[in-house]
Amino acid sequence: MAVEKVENPLVSVIIPTYNAAHFVGRAIESALSQSLVPDEIIVIDDGSTDNTAAIVKSYGDRVNYQYQPNHGASVARNNGIAIAKNDIIALLDADDYWPVDKLERQTRLLQDNPTTDLVWGLVKIEYAHQGLERFVSLEKAPDDIAPIPCLGAALFRRRAFEKVGMFDEKLYLSEDWDWYNRVHEKKVNILKDRSTSLHYCRHDHNLTKDIRVLAQDQLYFLKRTIDRRRQNNYYK
Repeated sequence: MAVEKVENPLVSVIIPTYNAAHFVGRAIESALSQSLVPDEIIVIDDGSTDNTAAIVKSYGDRVNYQYQPNHGASVARNNGIAIAKNDIIALLDADDYWPVDKLERQTRLLQDNPTTDLVWGLVKIEYAHQGLERFVSLEKAPDDIAPIPCLGAALFRRRAFEKVGMFDEKLYLSEDWDWYNRVHEKKVNILKDRSTSLHYCRHDHNLTKDIRVLAQDQLYFLKRTIDRRRQNNYYK
């Protein structure tokens, strides 16, 4: 069945944040300054105890601020998707930011490919240490290398979540890899965007620096992936 092309798509941006007062303003500014301005920006505050709330609320009605007790990024993203009004959804972590044309470029790709469920772009990793920044560009990665599954580098149709399911709320970390694995199991139609679509920031406060939790979550989602694929005869 043919899918109608929407001429003026509206985009909902969801930013989960937890004690990211040092970064969240930059993430919001990168969404507001897009060449295609999003229809709504939803910030889900996952129980922050710093001044994140004051920073987000300073943007007034340009940002929809929502508070929840600390349950993790998966819950925050799922709640944001449930609140979002629009069919096209973008996810941005509070400590990352976008190039100015990210939404316009990827929305155009979705519009030109109406059967595509999501567009996934490339990532530029930024390392910040002792006031210094080092950039690693993945823009020239070979075509046969998949993009890093950083959710902020993608743009989603809502139906992608209807096909794949929501983020696993038992995972505090590695929920992006878990969801990315399920995308491939469901054979969701992904279009690769060969442009940098996210500045991914590594710093001393990244949640993934908690090696113990990261290892537990990776074991959990890898076991679930193997069990699910065996059950569904994925390896045959």
